[in-house]
Amino acid sequence: MSDAITPDTIKSTRLLAARPERVFRAWSDREERLEWDVPGNDWVIDDFQHDFREDGIETSRFGPEGRPIAESFGRYLIIDPPHRIVSAGVMRSVRSGEVSSATMMTLLRPCRNPR
Repeated sequence: MSDAITPDTIKSTRLLAARPERVFRAWSDREERLEWDVPGNDWVIDDFQHDFREDGIETSRFGPEGRPIAESFGRYLIIDPPHRIVSAGVMRSVRSGEVSSATMMTLLRPCRNPR
């Protein structure tokens, strides 16, 4: 696992003990994403729209149960099963409406050179 943060980029890398097809399915399936995205035991996703296709939109509101504190809005830009998902999005405070982060995310499957 590795993370790198610069003023305009967040890069998060995880090594998962699963085949690329399985990870891709977990990201593309609405119910599995609901399990994947919850950031803590006392947090819930209050509302989740998941239109997993190129140009599809994803939205969610989340926070402690009954008190969502953040909402996110995103769009899928490139979907290349099971190799790559590129999306862009923004997260903002439910209370103030202020943008707290903006993200361009790329999920890549490493390619091994067969010998």
